[in-house]
Amino acid sequence: MTSVVVDLNPSAVKNVSRELYALERAPLDDIQIIINETNIADVQAWIRGPDGTPYENGYFKVKLLLTKEFPQVAPKGLFVTKMFHPNVASNGEICVNTLKKDWKSDLGIGHILLTIKCLLIAPNPDSALNEEAGKMLLEAYEDYAKRARLHTSIHAQSGKSEYWRLTESRKTQKPTLPQIESSSVKPADKPEGKATAETPSDAKVQTSSKPGSNVLTACAINNVAQKRSAADANLEAKPSSKAQKISPTNTAKVDKKKRNLKRL
Repeated sequence: MTSVVVDLNPSAVKNVSRELYALERAPLDDIQIIINETNIADVQAWIRGPDGTPYENGYFKVKLLLTKEFPQVAPKGLFVTKMFHPNVASNGEICVNTLKKDWKSDLGIGHILLTIKCLLIAPNPDSALNEEAGKMLLEAYEDYAKRARLHTSIHAQSGKSEYWRLTESRKTQKPTLPQIESSSVKPADKPEGKATAETPSDAKVQTSSKPGSNVLTACAINNVAQKRSAADANLEAKPSSKAQKISPTNTAKVDKKKRNLKRL
């Protein structure tokens, strides 16, 4: 079994290893973790494009780069797979509040991956790294969706076989993680019988996935709202033919009333 020494504090290495094991054994919906046996701090995963979005039927590889300050400092998120998305830069950098101002040290890997999946359901044009995509999302949603689907069909198909290979293998095999050298990892001191925020367990991953389902539901609602806003913007931009037809009639009625008032 491969031994791994990484530039993370011992407690973080232990906790990340445990959570990756849990995510490998019980994958989140549409997410398959990729275990890097040479560097536990290089977290990778395949995210299957959510149904009903422009990213449907696409398979997107994402990377989380953990630094030695983790978990006090958020990891950096990158999409390896090229895509057309307001919150993804041309170099793959991901802009999401969870990895910036809303970061908390007790947020796990599973929560981060669910949040990134949420971006595929409901992009945030207010923090766009791809300004063209953000503008199209707000002003011409159908054009944005068409462009995103095109990118998905071109760039997000190569990971399909690996995604499903991982899915099938985890139904029949017991997952294994690389062994962390005991010299580089020392158990963190903590009171017996008391769970800490930095001790991920199978239960923690499962409970974090439940709120995740609520997050994804909220994303779906936001996505519908965005489509409606784009449709309303298009309607406001078009002149109302009904108003034009009624306007001359109303003017004639007003003039007639004025003439009657003068007679009085």
